[in-house]
Amino acid sequence: MLILWALAVIPGAVALTTRQPRESSSYAVLNDTFTIQGHPDLVVPHGSREAVAQGLCDDRGFDENPPAPLPQRATAEDLEFQPALDFDTDSCYNVPAIGPDGHIDRGRSRHETNTEGCRDEFDLDHSNVYSRQRCNNGWCAYLYDYFFEKDIGDRICIGHQYDWEHLQVWTKNGVPQFGCVSAHGKYDARLWKDIPKEGNHMKAVYNKDGAIGTHYFRFSMGAGDEPPENHKHVWWRSWLVSYNGFPSVELRNKLVAYDFGAADIAISDAAFPSNLESCASSIKDQFPDFKFDYKLDQGSPGCHQKRYIISRANSGHFLAGKTIVIAGAGIAGLAFAIGIRKQWNLELEPPTTILCDRDSRDLATWRRRENYTVSITGYNEAGGLVAPEKLGLIDAVLSKAVAGLNGTGSFTIWGPNWSHRFHSQRHPIAGLPTASIRIVRKELRRVLIDAWESTEHSSIQWNSQCTNVERTQNNRLRVYLKSKHEASEEAHADCDMLIAADGANSKRRGILRPDHGLRYTGAVLRGGLASSPEGVPNTGVTCFVSPVNQSTVLWAVENLEEQPTKELAREATREQRRAVSNDGAKLGRVFQEPFPTMAKRTDSQ
Repeated sequence: MLILWALAVIPGAVALTTRQPRESSSYAVLNDTFTIQGHPDLVVPHGSREAVAQGLCDDRGFDENPPAPLPQRATAEDLEFQPALDFDTDSCYNVPAIGPDGHIDRGRSRHETNTEGCRDEFDLDHSNVYSRQRCNNGWCAYLYDYFFEKDIGDRICIGHQYDWEHLQVWTKNGVPQFGCVSAHGKYDARLWKDIPKEGNHMKAVYNKDGAIGTHYFRFSMGAGDEPPENHKHVWWRSWLVSYNGFPSVELRNKLVAYDFGAADIAISDAAFPSNLESCASSIKDQFPDFKFDYKLDQGSPGCHQKRYIISRANSGHFLAGKTIVIAGAGIAGLAFAIGIRKQWNLELEPPTTILCDRDSRDLATWRRRENYTVSITGYNEAGGLVAPEKLGLIDAVLSKAVAGLNGTGSFTIWGPNWSHRFHSQRHPIAGLPTASIRIVRKELRRVLIDAWESTEHSSIQWNSQCTNVERTQNNRLRVYLKSKHEASEEAHADCDMLIAADGANSKRRGILRPDHGLRYTGAVLRGGLASSPEGVPNTGVTCFVSPVNQSTVLWAVENLEEQPTKELAREATREQRRAVSNDGAKLGRVFQEPFPTMAKRTDSQ
């Protein structure tokens, strides 16, 4: 089943009407109130008419949709201690405060209900958190800033159009000691041992204060907050952007300088020290040796001064400032390149990465050999879906994939008459939307290519084949490259690391490790793609059957043979390809419909 994403925003009513006084004296307390047109349950408190008349409750304009999120770019320490959140059902989700284009979210109207327009799954999947660190005297403070489009109670003029809430984690010598949650301009602090956690991530809940109050963060109550109430029903961590992880300093400066009215961003130079002090002041007495300068960065992760020192010294990581050549811009090569860039410690000088591939960039040239599907799972930490999630590409991958129903993934084996022999169903781990997908290889590759080429100074040398590798006198590697469309001599690139990501039949492995070959195990797989314009004839897998899209399935049959079967050459004729699919159809005669139909409808190309 395809996953379809949709976002529906219902604008809130903004017109005010006067309620006529009731004749009964028992309703005198409501005689001078307002209601919101379309929301008769929302009432301005008695005595607030003057505030409304003076425009004190007016909006400054608002956005129907939040900006697109910034890509995740955070230090390892920020990610390690990032809190895990839930949002009570009467609360909004946090959203990006600023988009890649520099547009700052103008919030939602206060003339709406608590969660109108600010609590849908799309917002949960496309959100940002902003962090900043400060370290000195062995202590480090990690502050996490969350932006909400509005914070209103159940009465007009209670609350404000924007909301910034904050969480903090404090460590000593890298070990967490206490945490803080913000509540109405103050902080509640607890020792680390007293805070419910998911791994190393403290649990916090965005919560509504009483019947008509506004919202704040509180610590999780443990079992009392299980299961989480957000759309995913997991403890959620949004894409994280460290203080020095913004796409540009200008973009960050624009955000921290913006006037959010009654709400204050905490990572700004002006607000950061006082927020740290407010958190620590109520609990520092429990640490006799506590010593911290709230205005001093001394070896803080992500600090520009430290980054400069490390870059000059060219130390801190064995790849800092080095050159990497990746031979092969397939799934593995691209994922490695993106992963290096995405997970790189911002304190260090990044390596230079050179990607080369013998293919053309033209997607049409990949069709014949990359039109098969691959299965990617997400029901445990070893599953392949963990990678695109960490790379910030999970939505892009899902948009091109066929996913399990309701977020589950299943594997079914039928007998020859299509009776169930085995059925296994898994559920995704926390943070993943589905337990498994199938995706056409070329579509997955396209997602990775677009992600790599969308970042600055990132390109791929297409039509460029690695022909040889040799070690230089200074103990580096010299990689020889030849263009498929040029008669010129080979070019070369010197590097500190070569990644041979060119498949099971790697030519680079043959050069560098000639004794490491592949061993035949006796298994032979035959199959093809069957097109069915009226729709896939049934779903599931047997011998093996799996959907590619709404009108195409992949099928394959397998058996053991005494000798290896010659691999079908890329240049094989239509007759040779048809012979392979015919052999598969013969082996599959034991299976009833729809297998015979699929075999007949197989495209020999």
